[in-house]
Amino acid sequence: MGANDSGQCDSAFKPDPPEKVNFYQVLLLFTYHVLLAVFLAYCIYNVWPPQPWPGDTAQAKAEAKAEAKSEAAKSEAAKSEAAKAASQTEANGPNGNPPGGANPAGTSPNSRRDGNANAATNSNTASNTNQNSNAAGTASPGNVNSAPPKGTESAANSAEPLTTVYGGERPPPFWLFYIKFQPTLEVRLLLLVLLAGAIGSYVHASSSFVDYLGNRTLISSWVWWYLLRPFIGMMLALLFYFVFRGGFITAGVNQGGEAAASFINPFGIAAMAGLVGMFSKVAADKLNEVFLTLFAPKAGQGDAKRADKLSAGLAPGVTAIAPVVGPVAGGTPVKLTGTGFLEGAAVTFGGKAATAVIVSDSTTITAVTPAHPAGVVDVEITNTNKQKCVLKGSFTYQ
Repeated sequence: MGANDSGQCDSAFKPDPPEKVNFYQVLLLFTYHVLLAVFLAYCIYNVWPPQPWPGDTAQAKAEAKAEAKSEAAKSEAAKSEAAKAASQTEANGPNGNPPGGANPAGTSPNSRRDGNANAATNSNTASNTNQNSNAAGTASPGNVNSAPPKGTESAANSAEPLTTVYGGERPPPFWLFYIKFQPTLEVRLLLLVLLAGAIGSYVHASSSFVDYLGNRTLISSWVWWYLLRPFIGMMLALLFYFVFRGGFITAGVNQGGEAAASFINPFGIAAMAGLVGMFSKVAADKLNEVFLTLFAPKAGQGDAKRADKLSAGLAPGVTAIAPVVGPVAGGTPVKLTGTGFLEGAAVTFGGKAATAVIVSDSTTITAVTPAHPAGVVDVEITNTNKQKCVLKGSFTYQ
């Protein structure tokens, strides 16, 4: 048996030959991808957060401040007009008589003296009333310029107007298949992540489907992969979004609620989710790196402590052995190539154990032949899980 000859292993797995896809499977996949594209476009059109975009709160705050300043200016103008009116009233006197004691037409001197006396009395009474009212901290009906309580004006000016992306309310509702939905902005971003992840996986699956179909190498066993691929991308994108929002990858916003969601750009979230769905293998490797960084077991723990290495059902298979001839004295290095080799596997030639057995990896074993009488012998490989492979008459002693 030469270096490229394959031995017959009794326990080797022999898969069924691949079956090419038929016309109905191709039609099913084509229809599925077309309908999925229309569905995803329809959903993302409705789910996408409407303007104002989350995160663009600076303009809303500036407009609120400008409106507050305008209201303050109007209030100051009203106070100024009231002050002018009060000054005019004081200048004309309490009874509306002109200053200087001018004698109105048709009045006698005695009447004028009585009127001036009454005016003086009324003026003193009003003055005393205003003084007492101000001392008690209560504005009189005629005191338009009464000052507000101490600290009230400064507190009102220092308070910044509270503004949110959607005016303190939920985003506008959207409709899907005649059903009304009005979730919070946080939930809306989660839906956006799921849809974008599905779009990325759809692009990957569709391009793969077209490539393999065009090369006439598409087999029927991959139909389920094309059907489920978008859903895998959706869930992987959602997990990646959780990791991102949790701060495991970047030190982003990690506080929950609408306050955190309002600072997230939906374009960035959709781009990240779409790329995760399109390059799911890379995204899964990144999540594996993050998890191992946080929760990697110590050396010698975990799988290293398991005797079977979680491979109880793994059987070895040999595809080549070289050389196939050796002296009866033994000592010939032999290389066995195949699959499913476990560390600690044993090799025998004609029932005698080989020496210096080295399992390089799961596909390569090297061993040194023992001494044996001349003749053709079987070569047997036994894994630590008791699974074995026997190659009948694969080595000859001369």
